[in-house]
Amino acid sequence: MAAFSIYAWLELWARAVEKAGTFDAAKVVAVMNGYTNEPTSIGPYSFTPTLHIQARTALLITAIMKGKTTVVEQVTLPKAIPDDVLYRQN
Repeated sequence: MAAFSIYAWLELWARAVEKAGTFDAAKVVAVMNGYTNEPTSIGPYSFTPTLHIQARTALLITAIMKGKTTVVEQVTLPKAIPDDVLYRQN
């Protein structure tokens, strides 16, 4: 999943750079923090000032046959991962 996630993140980053009209990190992050279910090639992504990871991202089950990757199934969690699970310390 991580390999696919970076492509979605880069799509969103490029979109934010275009909207901000700059590569200035603070301005680009401000745009990205406004994303709620922003479409990407692997499903919607959301960001907030306090959460830059995806707590409801689509999980992709893929198959590789004869050198080609295909999505077999896509599952999205019905609700966000609770903070106490997402940030557990033990």
